[in-house]
Amino acid sequence: IEFANFKFIKEDVRKTHFPDNYFDAVVAVSTLEHIGLSGRYGMDEDPAGDKKAVDEMKRILKSNGIILLTVPFGKAKIIKPYHRIYDGVLIRQLVKGLEIEKDEYCMQDSRNDWYKCFKEEAERVEARSDRSALCLLKMVKK
Repeated sequence: IEFANFKFIKEDVRKTHFPDNYFDAVVAVSTLEHIGLSGRYGMDEDPAGDKKAVDEMKRILKSNGIILLTVPFGKAKIIKPYHRIYDGVLIRQLVKGLEIEKDEYCMQDSRNDWYKCFKEEAERVEARSDRSALCLLKMVKK
């Protein structure tokens, strides 16, 4: 599929070809938690893969640029080969050097509909491979 003024590029988000300070915004929706976990998506094992990806996003982002990010949230753990679950401590480590402008948290009800919740409620969730809370972040590179 081709779109005017739009180009698909496939490469490793941990090390891209883009120059420093290139983008106004970077968006990673339901992506970061998989980076560096082998067994799915053809990914190699790299325990620091998610951190390397965020560092690369910061490198290619212009000053005052925005990163929009979503990750599974709850009691921190890795559910191999599926994804990582982040808690508040891991989020802060992951996005060090970025200013969190806004954070929101969501959970699913018994009908699997999403609703906003408090961070403390989301952080108590014992995630499974098919269910977790969600953290949504808007961050700025200063």
